[in-house]
Amino acid sequence: MTSKVQVTAHHAIHCADPTAVATLESPFRLGPIDALVIPFVPIKNVFVYQKPASTAKDSFIPIERLRSAVTYLLDYYPHLIGRLGFNLGTGAAEVDRLGNGAELQEAY
Repeated sequence: MTSKVQVTAHHAIHCADPTAVATLESPFRLGPIDALVIPFVPIKNVFVYQKPASTAKDSFIPIERLRSAVTYLLDYYPHLIGRLGFNLGTGAAEVDRLGNGAELQEAY
């Protein structure tokens, strides 16, 4: 049996502390180990949680709690809300457009 995933909502995610991005140099240059990654590998994270049958839909990982937790996490990893690019002169990977944000999607 195949089932399709349907996205029900999109949420913009930024750092909880707006000054977290201000401390980074733009563009944010990645380290030498990052240069070993194949340049066309997209960077995405997907977390899938299966709701137990005994749990009410409204009480299973409230989206605002998850959204809040991710915004605080991004205070420590603000470069994750930039965009991956490559320096035209050196070909080195770097993150620019810091602070553009990430997206949290709700789906079923």
